[in-house]
Amino acid sequence: GAIAVFFIISRLFGILPGFLSGLGLSFSIREQLMYIFGQQPTVVSLAITPVTIYAWHKYLTSYYEDGNGGRRIYLFMAGALLAAQYLLHIQGFLGSAIIIAVLTAALAIRFRKLPAAKNNFKMLALAAIAFAVVAAPFLRIYVGTGGEELKLELNPEKLGGWGITPAQVMGNFPEGSVKFSAEYPGILPVFLFAGIALLLLRTFLVKNNTKEIFMLSWLIGIYIILHFDAITASGHARLARMLILENHLFYALIALSVVWLPATIGTILNSIGRADAQRRLNRLWFNKAIPTTAKYFLAAVLAFTLISTAGAQTQDRLKAAYSDVTRITPLQAGFAQEVLSKLPEKAFVYDTILPG
Repeated sequence: GAIAVFFIISRLFGILPGFLSGLGLSFSIREQLMYIFGQQPTVVSLAITPVTIYAWHKYLTSYYEDGNGGRRIYLFMAGALLAAQYLLHIQGFLGSAIIIAVLTAALAIRFRKLPAAKNNFKMLALAAIAFAVVAAPFLRIYVGTGGEELKLELNPEKLGGWGITPAQVMGNFPEGSVKFSAEYPGILPVFLFAGIALLLLRTFLVKNNTKEIFMLSWLIGIYIILHFDAITASGHARLARMLILENHLFYALIALSVVWLPATIGTILNSIGRADAQRRLNRLWFNKAIPTTAKYFLAAVLAFTLISTAGAQTQDRLKAAYSDVTRITPLQAGFAQEVLSKLPEKAFVYDTILPG
């Protein structure tokens, strides 16, 4: 996940925010716990999401800006990554599909044109048929087995909230893995809310705003994903896994606030009238080292915050990673197997620590 987000953020906005995004994700308790829980297919499926939506973004921007039906290599890449996510775990596939749908609608509104090239219809139809053949055998697994079906259950009161509460995942996830304050400690929420505010502002200020639309679509898509329980009887443990997708975006926005703040101030100054005093203010901002100094100062503060708040918090939270026997490590499983193999068939095993 850290590598995927570093890749796309550095490609879109530069090395510095890409590095800070990856640094934050390297200390994410959610990324660590998903791996420790042994859910590697889920981890990989979710970690592919940023690259999948980036490939689709590149196809759409090439379609609108270059013409000729867009660069098909990006279309092929997005399709292959979506198929891989589906086969690994459907949660990653659904996450990408929802964000892609939002991004497609947003760019269609931005350019006042649907991304529908006639010369791509045949290729898309063949790809859809091939995907359907591969996906069909797994469909019953995802919609329910043994008579269970996906149930629609409207809970509109949940639309105003965000995330999962510890009580909803008790016994499956440690409390710190779903608490907002535990995942984003210290002053990280300040950087996060600044990043969201600057994203909204830049979407309207920046002329070539396709990158900002990409990030805004990502944010809207994450909101939809984390509110499945408002329209279905989704298990909260599964929604808790999807919080990894929130991490990818939020740490990217935290990092982008560092470079966006000086750049946005410059954009605002540049858009103000052309009086002499304003020109002098613009020259002071653009020709001196103020914006560069501000950017690297904020980057240093953010990096220090990420590193200084990570170690102890991660260690404390990992102590509660296995709250019951439904989550055990390979080492614990091997020990249990060895002990059981040496016990008599009707042996009674008890824990003297437990009360009673």
